[in-house]
Amino acid sequence: VHPAVPGVGQHANLGDLVPRRMPVVLAGEVQPTVGAGSGRLELADWVASKSNPLAARVMANRVWMLHFGQGLVRTPGDFGKQGRPPTHPELLDYLASEFMESGWSLKHLHRLMMGSATYQQASGGNTLSATQDPDNQLFARMNRRKIEAEAVRDSLLAASGRLDLTLGGMAVTDIATPRRTLYLRTV
Repeated sequence: VHPAVPGVGQHANLGDLVPRRMPVVLAGEVQPTVGAGSGRLELADWVASKSNPLAARVMANRVWMLHFGQGLVRTPGDFGKQGRPPTHPELLDYLASEFMESGWSLKHLHRLMMGSATYQQASGGNTLSATQDPDNQLFARMNRRKIEAEAVRDSLLAASGRLDLTLGGMAVTDIATPRRTLYLRTV
């Protein structure tokens, strides 16, 4: 047990008042002060500003990871110095700028990626790319992905002509019901 330093960390001995602002390590020394309120609006404006592309890059990487199985930055939770650099930095910057220019529209970002030739590739690839890039770091082919159980069940019901496409309604508990799996309550 360390002896307490007099006056430090004592609830009754308050220090100087520190104005609210962004962490200097993130926003730098020169930044607007927070006026009235909690500062959350200023934080949101700073995060979503064009002068701070980090949020757009992270989001573009996450959406890419959703569609391709792995992100352009292979460490999506760490864009810092300990994380891995992007495999395609120009593509990541392009997607981030498109995301910001579209008014931060996720729909636009999804459509941009899904309409690309990269997304529409077959998963087979060719022998040259398989030998030179076995981990598919350069996205020469589409990665194989697992299909969800809901899609398998709905596909089987549709192929048999039994899929009930009625929209809305209550969830059902009987798995033998031919309703879309979206309406099947999990127990």
